[in-house]
Amino acid sequence: MGMREKLLLHSCCGPCSTACVKRLCEEGDYDITVFFYNPGITETEEYEKRKENQIKFLREWNAEHDGENQIGFAEGDYLHDRDSYFHMVRGLENEPEGGRRCAVCFTQRLSGTVKYAQEHGFPLFTTTLTVSPHKNYPLISGIAEALADQTDGVEFLDMDFKKKDGFLNSTRMSKKYGLYRQNYCGCIYSKKQAEAQRKEKAMREFKKD
Repeated sequence: MGMREKLLLHSCCGPCSTACVKRLCEEGDYDITVFFYNPGITETEEYEKRKENQIKFLREWNAEHDGENQIGFAEGDYLHDRDSYFHMVRGLENEPEGGRRCAVCFTQRLSGTVKYAQEHGFPLFTTTLTVSPHKNYPLISGIAEALADQTDGVEFLDMDFKKKDGFLNSTRMSKKYGLYRQNYCGCIYSKKQAEAQRKEKAMREFKKD
């Protein structure tokens, strides 16, 4: 048996990584490291909470799979790149979720992932971003492919993790591992929009009663 190929799995939170890790371990022979990187989580407390739950999942997964399918952990530069994020989305603060601000955010996250992969000898990278039904898979895949094409020695493993009940499996596994599941993507702008939508929904339900 040959050596397993090193794969860098970009992740923004523990819940999204659950089903992705499981599928990668079932379908491929990879030496996986989860790269926790999302400078678009603009509140430090929220960032730390998501990182804590990412590590919690990996610790419990590794304990369950002692001797096989051990998953590594690495973390990107948060504070410096968060400042860069605010600069990059200036003027896009009121864009709806899924709009131009999100495309900028995807590009920053995937660029940081490719850079880390190249610097640390990972020939392959992929991302948990595609597990969410709320995110634009063709856009994410296109950005990742373009970045890989511009980088020597790093290829994008293009997987639509939503398929094969990926999102449903991620919710089930999150419950199994007792993980915190956030109700907005990450930035303060998406948080405000999510809160406004919840209030609007609650008001509609109240009027029905």
